[in-house]
Amino acid sequence: MRLNKKVNTYYHIAEIENLRSIIEKGLRASRDGYIYLLISRVPAAYVAKNQLGLIDYALLSIEGKGIIKTIERDNVGEITWPFQRRVKQALIKSKYIKLVGAYLDEDEGRSSITLGIGERKR
Repeated sequence: MRLNKKVNTYYHIAEIENLRSIIEKGLRASRDGYIYLLISRVPAAYVAKNQLGLIDYALLSIEGKGIIKTIERDNVGEITWPFQRRVKQALIKSKYIKLVGAYLDEDEGRSSITLGIGERKR
């Protein structure tokens, strides 16, 4: 049984360097066997920077039907804990994954690019 029955779309934060592999081969579990998810894109920037230590990151959307194992709450103590989930699943197939955007550190003079919609933001 899924923890969030109403959630149809999940989100995953990835390093930009891993995008080609994810789009071609799907999203593979980390070394601990989990794929980490968000139930909203709202906390993505906070999680990327403060939990994962990423300055630049990509945000992926994942169709809920691509997740075939039980979703559980992630065991984190950050303020974003209500949004964080994990699933012990080896792979989410690429057909269920879409790129929402690639977000670059604006403090370095670079901009955020929303590739999924094709719009560029400053």
